[in-house]
Amino acid sequence: MLHDYGIIVLDTAPLLDEALTLSRQYGLLFSDALHAARCTHFTLDHLVTNDRDFSRVDRISVIAP
Repeated sequence: MLHDYGIIVLDTAPLLDEALTLSRQYGLLFSDALHAARCTHFTLDHLVTNDRDFSRVDRISVIAP
């Protein structure tokens, strides 16, 4: 059903170790670190968010809406 709407579910299981590392390194909540790990793994350089915590992650350019 998700395919009918063009929605792709990304498997994040391989990123759990990276998320834990980012959480510890940048002082992020684990859920935020998982988003950061997704960005770096899938080569996403920008993240649109109001969450200022992501500005501590030097690999991601934060865009505030």
